[in-house]
Amino acid sequence: MRLERFRRLVDAFSDGVAVLDRDGCLTYVNDALADLVRREPGELLGQPFRSLVVPRRQQELDSILDLQRKGVPAPYETLLARESADLLVRISPQPLGEEDDEGSMLVISAIGGIRRAEIESQVMAEIARAVAVTQHLDELLRLIHVCLKRVITANNLFVALLDPGEETISFPYFVDEHDENPGTLPRSKTCTDYVLRNGHGLLLTNDRFERLVAEREIELVGSPSPSWLGVPLKTPERTIGVLAVQHYEDEGAYSQRDLDLCASIADHVALAIEKKRADEALQESRQLLASVLESMKEGVVVLDRGFRIIYFSGAMEAIANTPRAAVVDSGKPIWEHFPHLLEIGVAKLMDLAMQGEQQTARGLHFSLPDGTERFTDETYHPLRRANGEIRGVVGVVRDVTDRMRAAMELQTKEEQLQHAQKMEAVGRLAGGIAHDFNNLLTAINGYSEILLDDVPIESHLHPSVMEIHNAGRRAAALTQKLLALSRKQVVKPRAVELSSLIGKLRPVLERLAGEHVEFVMDLAPEPLEARLDPLQVEQVVLNLVVNGLDAMAGGGRLEISTSSRDLDESSASHQVLPGPYVGFEVRDSGVGMSEETQARIFEPFFTTKDPDRGTGLGLAIVYGIVKQNDGYVWVQSKLGEGTCFQVYFPRSPSEKIVAERRPAAASSAHGSETLLVVEDERGVRALVSEVLKRHGYRVIQAEHAAQAIEIFNSLLPPPDMLITDVVMPRMSGPDLARRLAGVAPALKVLFISGHLGETIKSQGLISKSDLLAKPFTADALVEKVRSVLDGRTPTG
Repeated sequence: MRLERFRRLVDAFSDGVAVLDRDGCLTYVNDALADLVRREPGELLGQPFRSLVVPRRQQELDSILDLQRKGVPAPYETLLARESADLLVRISPQPLGEEDDEGSMLVISAIGGIRRAEIESQVMAEIARAVAVTQHLDELLRLIHVCLKRVITANNLFVALLDPGEETISFPYFVDEHDENPGTLPRSKTCTDYVLRNGHGLLLTNDRFERLVAEREIELVGSPSPSWLGVPLKTPERTIGVLAVQHYEDEGAYSQRDLDLCASIADHVALAIEKKRADEALQESRQLLASVLESMKEGVVVLDRGFRIIYFSGAMEAIANTPRAAVVDSGKPIWEHFPHLLEIGVAKLMDLAMQGEQQTARGLHFSLPDGTERFTDETYHPLRRANGEIRGVVGVVRDVTDRMRAAMELQTKEEQLQHAQKMEAVGRLAGGIAHDFNNLLTAINGYSEILLDDVPIESHLHPSVMEIHNAGRRAAALTQKLLALSRKQVVKPRAVELSSLIGKLRPVLERLAGEHVEFVMDLAPEPLEARLDPLQVEQVVLNLVVNGLDAMAGGGRLEISTSSRDLDESSASHQVLPGPYVGFEVRDSGVGMSEETQARIFEPFFTTKDPDRGTGLGLAIVYGIVKQNDGYVWVQSKLGEGTCFQVYFPRSPSEKIVAERRPAAASSAHGSETLLVVEDERGVRALVSEVLKRHGYRVIQAEHAAQAIEIFNSLLPPPDMLITDVVMPRMSGPDLARRLAGVAPALKVLFISGHLGETIKSQGLISKSDLLAKPFTADALVEKVRSVLDGRTPTG
């Protein structure tokens, strides 16, 4: 009776009612439930309740029923399977009597279209939010997948995108229970390509798939599925891809409503994908542009309308020696960071560029706040929007510091070369004049000495002869200056200790300085050894001291110091042979010199003194002597701050330093040997012959080499000595000496010349011990002849 009343009661329910046994099978079904699933009640009895639920929700149902048996009943939603379309229902578990605790009763209410519409609205809203907040396409597609699974079965979902240029299809998102992401594929007769070709959604079951295959519209690619749903991703301009889901078990997994929903979602997704792709393409373009800008050697700076820095490339960091973090988006105009832009006019260029005019400046020279020196070429362009409006300025800055320094160094070297060539030309001229003048002076001074010996002191002619002799000596001193200028002066180098040599000049220099000048000498304690002509070095010191004293007419301080130093090619901005050097400095506190004066001080006859106080040869002679001794001379000076001359010579290994010996007295230089004198200058030839004859020698004269060879071959025995000029027409003195020595190996040779230096070296002289420089005195001649004949080391 009670069971009958229960059935009459539940049969009247508008909601479905099901009674399940402990195994979940139906023991009772009311008419309302049978209507919901569109089956007869009798067909349902004994069937598992889970068979009424769509397959994809059955496992979920099992879990809920298990909780109900454990005493945790709770309403839940699921989908009942029907032929036309699945039905969304709410199931509310109800307890039975205590005697029926092994079974359960379920009240099933259809919620259908209204509830699904709510869920679909929520899904669409969530997808819209995802489109707005996600930064990357793969993240957006993942969120769309999660949302879509709330409405339809979407365990297997992919998004395919078309590359129209390449005619390929790629899969930026691919989740599948059976297949791997195929990557990029050429277009073919796939279900996906069918949707792309036709531009509308496709809901495939087995029957329709086979029909399309038979019509050669599609082909099977990948694992077969009984249910496939795909919708096109369309923008207003074109179809860009396909959104597809598939089910590998349930042929009825998807309905027309699912297709319509996916189509609605696809419209939003297509626009979102296109936007994301455009954003990513823009970002890639920006990254590419940034990469290009960062790889440029030129610096790039971008300014906004307020001249504030909004971009500062890595190369600009290096050029400006400033990190970009310190200047980008600082809110300050660029010239507040780099004040030099105002000083050199770059700020004006930027302002003109902001007005629409491209501006370029080359060779800009400035110093950064930290003192770093720069040379740059700079160009500024207006930065425009698409509508032509100027939004800022782009600057391109090329660092040309190395190039400009190289150009300046090259210019300096060219000026040095021109100066050296000018000095060489003047030196050649001076040397040529001195050579010819020496021949004349040799005769003049020699004959004046003979006259002084022959004319008695009491004779009225003696004073006149003495004046001639003194004038000749002064002229000889002048030719020595010219030879020093031309670097053809006779050099007698020997091992000297520089500090000792200069120290011996202290008394002379102190007298020159006088009481109104503070004279200081600071000599290095260690030995400073070099191979130098000591007389020439003394002349250099005296000339520099006199030059310094002339610069301090009102008194001051003069300091001489010696030191050793390792020089390299960068020393004093001149090219030098690297190595150890010894030298000295002469420093005064005088008026100093301008850069223009310093550039010319070593030029012959250039002087800043009054015409009656200087010849302009003093520093030119210093330059010539220093160069002749393989040294270097530099000057440092500023107006009002004094001048410092630095002179350095190559340091030589330690040698025994011997004192200079005085020449032997001329009275012991007599002899009786036969001497062959070869000289193309008649006056010199006659003088040499006369002096030597007076000292007992037999002298035979020849005007040139050919005549000398003829005479030599006619003499028996051969002469004891050949005295020959070095430079002669047709055959030089050294060539003549070699020719005659081949016949008479014991022949002694003495060379005389007024033109020494490279010319003599090129003639093959081995030693300067057999050389007598013009002009020479009669005593020097006979002493030299005697020393060569006797094989003694020369002393003069």
